[in-house]
Order: sequence, then structure tokens, then C-alpha cells
Amino acid sequence: MSKIGPTTGSQIVGRIQSKQGALWLTVICRGHGSLVVALEPIYRTTVPCSDVVESNLHQIQLLDKPSQLKITVTATGDVEWSLRVQQ
Repeated sequence: MSKIGPTTGSQIVGRIQSKQGALWLTVICRGHGSLVVALEPIYRTTVPCSDVVESNLHQIQLLDKPSQLKITVTATGDVEWSLRVQQ
């Protein structure tokens, strides 16, 4: 559905049209700081990052109808990150 990175800094990744059911979000980061990843308007999470590459997998259960989601990443510190959204 959507893939970006590796990159640095905060970004509006884009918009996706999701289907009913589960959505998978994979976030990989490295560096001192954190990421706030949002799939607006339904989901927001903070991901801590360190010098060691961190990989995080999130399952998001969508409501009973398709949704248009805006994906944003807010990065702090010197974080390098990549993101993938799958359904």
C-alpha cells in the first residue's frame, strides 16, 4: 500500500485507501530520538529509537468500512527511519 525510506526528518508520507479488516504497519528506525507515526484519523503511536536498529510491527484493526487514511511521521533527534503499510 505504501512504503518510504530509509529517510530522516518529519514527513507527510501520503494518503491510502484502506479496506475493511486488519492493516499492518512496520516501522524501522535508528538514532537518538523517537518517531510519532499517525494513520489519521484512526491510529497514532510513538516509537522509541536507539543506536541499534529497531523494528516494530503493529496490527491495526480497522472499523467495519473502508477508510481514507493520511500517514504522517514526526521524527525527533537524528533518527533515520523507514515505514511500510500493508493490508
